[in-house]
Amino acid sequence: MIQAHPALFTKLATYKDPTKIPPALVAQAVKAAGGGAKGIGLLTTIQQNAAAIAGVIAVAPALQTVAPYATDLQTIAPYSAQLNVIAPYSAQLAAASKIPAPVSAYLNAHGAAVQKAASQTVSQWKTWYWICVGGIVIFLLSIPLLRGRWRTRDAKRDEEEHNAMVDAELAKLQASAATAD
Repeated sequence: MIQAHPALFTKLATYKDPTKIPPALVAQAVKAAGGGAKGIGLLTTIQQNAAAIAGVIAVAPALQTVAPYATDLQTIAPYSAQLNVIAPYSAQLAAASKIPAPVSAYLNAHGAAVQKAASQTVSQWKTWYWICVGGIVIFLLSIPLLRGRWRTRDAKRDEEEHNAMVDAELAKLQASAATAD
């Protein structure tokens, strides 16, 4: 009815006070609404719901973008409570929908192995920690077996003795080379 006579109902909407609508315009609206008591009843209902109708008209462009999905919306309507529970995760679900197909295939093929490895991580670091502790213990126990001086004073003395011995050997070699000539 409103769609059949948009100009008439647009003109009616310009009047904020229904008592100030011209009688000729009211007669046209009653006739367009079906005439008689039916028309008056329909116009009364429209007047009582004017705020809700104005709200729908205000969002009409947005509703037109949703119109192609009307059957889908009717299908999911019974599940609206579950959808409200999922709503906080919509960004994550949108991101998951953008995962390329090869990545999804790889995850499907190797996902169980990754989950198993993740569950073993806790015990693996503890095992590695004890291996390190064992290495430290072995190192500490092997210190007495290592050769060399542990004090710089003793090491310096050994170096001086070695250098003196090398110098003496070189002097002998030079003396024997000089007598051989």
